[in-house]
Amino acid sequence: MSGNIQNIRTWNNAYKEREDLAQFGSAGLALFAMALKFGYDDLVTIGADAVVDGPDDKGCDAVYVDFDLRIAIIAQSYYAERLNAQARDGKAATLRQAASWLLEVEIGQVPDRLKASAELLRSAVQDGSIDRVYVWFVHNCPSSINVSREMKAIQQTVNAILSSQYKEKSISVIGEEISTDNLEKLYTDTSTPILVTDNIIFNSVPGLFFEEEDWKYLVIPISVKKLRDLYKKYNTNLFSANVRDFLGVKAGDSNINYQMQKTLEESPNNFFIYNNGLTILTHKIEQIREGDGKTKVIVSGISIVNGAQTTGTIGTSDNEPSDDSYVLARFISTNNEDLISDVVRYNNSQNAVTASDFRSTDPIQRRLVGEMKAIPDAEYDGGRRGGISAAIKRRPKLLPSYSVGQALASLHGAPTIAYNEKSAIWSRDVLYSRFFNDQLTAKHIVFAYALLRCVENEKNDLRTKEESGGELTRAEKEKLVFYRKRGSVFLLVAAVGECLETIIDKPIPNKFLLRFGERISPEQAVQLWKPTVEALSGLHIHLDKALTDGLKNQERISDNLKAFSQLVATLKGPYASFFESIKDNIKIN
Repeated sequence: MSGNIQNIRTWNNAYKEREDLAQFGSAGLALFAMALKFGYDDLVTIGADAVVDGPDDKGCDAVYVDFDLRIAIIAQSYYAERLNAQARDGKAATLRQAASWLLEVEIGQVPDRLKASAELLRSAVQDGSIDRVYVWFVHNCPSSINVSREMKAIQQTVNAILSSQYKEKSISVIGEEISTDNLEKLYTDTSTPILVTDNIIFNSVPGLFFEEEDWKYLVIPISVKKLRDLYKKYNTNLFSANVRDFLGVKAGDSNINYQMQKTLEESPNNFFIYNNGLTILTHKIEQIREGDGKTKVIVSGISIVNGAQTTGTIGTSDNEPSDDSYVLARFISTNNEDLISDVVRYNNSQNAVTASDFRSTDPIQRRLVGEMKAIPDAEYDGGRRGGISAAIKRRPKLLPSYSVGQALASLHGAPTIAYNEKSAIWSRDVLYSRFFNDQLTAKHIVFAYALLRCVENEKNDLRTKEESGGELTRAEKEKLVFYRKRGSVFLLVAAVGECLETIIDKPIPNKFLLRFGERISPEQAVQLWKPTVEALSGLHIHLDKALTDGLKNQERISDNLKAFSQLVATLKGPYASFFESIKDNIKIN
């Protein structure tokens, strides 16, 4: 069996195990690549929002804006059934068209399927909410020189569009071919965080050394020259355990890497005190004192988990660093896999990626984890995210932490927070205590989460029906147009939440008391919600005002939700049959 085929099977088996991605067609491959690269474990919720593929998608399968990481991803994906087939550069070239429609074509001319994505992306760029745009051609074929060349050209095109349309913004563009080779590397990196395994020697001064049962820790200054040599030799393999690679140097006051490079050239002696330093993961640390205040430090394996921008900036500089330039480095060695995962997460500068992790030891989360064990076919990690490795291993019973937070926020009348501030739900005390409090139970989480999943399912079912050539009724077509508007899923969840008293025909003193029966699993709860969701989503036209400028204006949204609730109350008689299946299953206690 050839090496290429073996590689395809390695990552491909993991991809095929993600049966939940099948509903997204070939775009599911782009979502899988996002999980490998950024550790997302709520791919169904992300996919319901991001996937835009279809006959008039203008060469774009997915558009996702992550306000926490401050990135946008524009992806085209292709899955070949025949092993070792070649990906066509013409397929990649359609991304040039996609970028134009998303970023520069007059918005009134953009197809409905792509309009919401274009509005979101343009708004994020204009507001300064993103720093990087990834343009991806994701496929399961071997890498191609032609495709690689095309992606470089596309990167230049997107750079030119941004420079022309948004002159005041400084945004890095990364055009990448994510081939089977790249997917294999990303997949391997999830289980092997330290790719550089050589023994490496640093000449320094005696450092601060700490040792516990599971780890060792050493802090020393290291030569900038040594760091440059390491980058020249190993390139981005140095960052195998990092959330992001080196992003490049772009002239401008707002580009930190450019300013760092200027410091190296103009004030090399001060670089040590200006820079935050590096965090380096290694298998083994050995410190040998040599006299005269000198120390030789030998590390076995190296991965820079915090400091990729510093290292890349030093490594790509045209000028030889000064002998007097140093940077602080702290080395951590451990063989405990869970601890390695924690080191990677907590030492990464993107706090938003792991905002929920900081709540995982909260008494409320510990209680909810315990309560969830009593619910059939349900798992909950209490805010703890497993990192990239866990993101690609499908756990069909898992209720992902971020999706849970978004479901709770939406059901409790805050869809703007659910859509625009999903990380802030976990990181900001005022929001966290609003949705995760002593009144919250695991049964209520299932209640809210199942509603969100039911709405997502309806959207994906309609999109899949259209994609497969099925005939949509006029009502279904109009409903799908509504669902393509960014934030519509969370808005509909909020709308259903606003109508709950009408649905169950009882006053609700506190929504946190709502739940299903003792032994209702999340999947059973989704089915209970289905008739109600199908009925109320048919009234979507009465929610359009809330989406006029995206899901942003909370006052307008609140007014719209109240009006929607009043409308449903007037239709209580005709809609009673839709509510029957869920009415008797909702408990208030």
